[in-house]
Amino acid sequence: MIPKITLRQSRDFGEIINDAIVFIIQNWKGLLKAYAILCGFFIAGNILFSILLQFKVINTHKESLGGSGSYIRSPFGIEYFMVMIFGFLNIVASTLTVSSFVVIYNQKKGELPTVHEVWGYFKYYFWRVSGSMLLLFLMAIPTAIICVLPAAAMSLVSPVAAGFTGLICVMVPMCYFMTVLSLFFPIMIGENSSFGRTFGKCFKLIKKKWWSTFGVIFVIIILVYTVYLLFAIPSFIVSGGTLTFLPYNVSSVVVIIYCICMSVVQIVNIVPVTGLMVAYYSYVEDKESIGLMERIMTPLTPDKDDDEAAKLKEEY
Repeated sequence: MIPKITLRQSRDFGEIINDAIVFIIQNWKGLLKAYAILCGFFIAGNILFSILLQFKVINTHKESLGGSGSYIRSPFGIEYFMVMIFGFLNIVASTLTVSSFVVIYNQKKGELPTVHEVWGYFKYYFWRVSGSMLLLFLMAIPTAIICVLPAAAMSLVSPVAAGFTGLICVMVPMCYFMTVLSLFFPIMIGENSSFGRTFGKCFKLIKKKWWSTFGVIFVIIILVYTVYLLFAIPSFIVSGGTLTFLPYNVSSVVVIIYCICMSVVQIVNIVPVTGLMVAYYSYVEDKESIGLMERIMTPLTPDKDDDEAAKLKEEY
């Protein structure tokens, strides 16, 4: 039997990914239960307005073929913005639910958190996390504009040089800051810290760990994207080569099933959030060795002596 994951433990790149997967396998029932209860409302809202949006796109496409000309402007109605809002709230809810679950698991020394306990964290951090996500987005806008300026200047000289400059000036800063700030919410929820303190600690914690963090994110993104494709490709084929169902002869049942699947599949967001939480606890342990000191000071029980002693000896 695989022993329960000890979160406060130093790990390398491969161990972070492996332990994140093992953690999900060991606690999948509790994770799914908390996710379904706390994120279910936002998923349901996303499904409802996605279906309404798809039907609206199909109907307005019919009208455009009939000469009404309403196709261009009609998709950007209340349904479109509600899909965006519920999508954002679902990201907030899934990040909060999984992060809170992992934090409580660590506090309870490996005991399964209850939904009530996760809900306590959820409602406490909801507005802080939501506001922080919006603030980070607003901060990204002027940063992106500044990064694009060199490419705009180079466009006066050569389009090719402008494209190359834009790729370097945009992609490099984006990859760097996204990797650093990937630890933002694990730190905020794990340490109950403010926006400013969390922002600063992201850079402190990831020092000398940037490449390993980027590797973890890259591998997890590939896994998640693969799962999304498994759901998207069949719908892509059935819809005649488009994911917006513009061929209006597509069955309404297909549209509904597609919207349900593409909303429910967001449950795979559990994987990247868990991976980043494991990375956070690993980096904190590297910097502060809190977990090692706790295990040294905790009396060992007879049935755990050999395993714990071996771990302590290996880490020390």
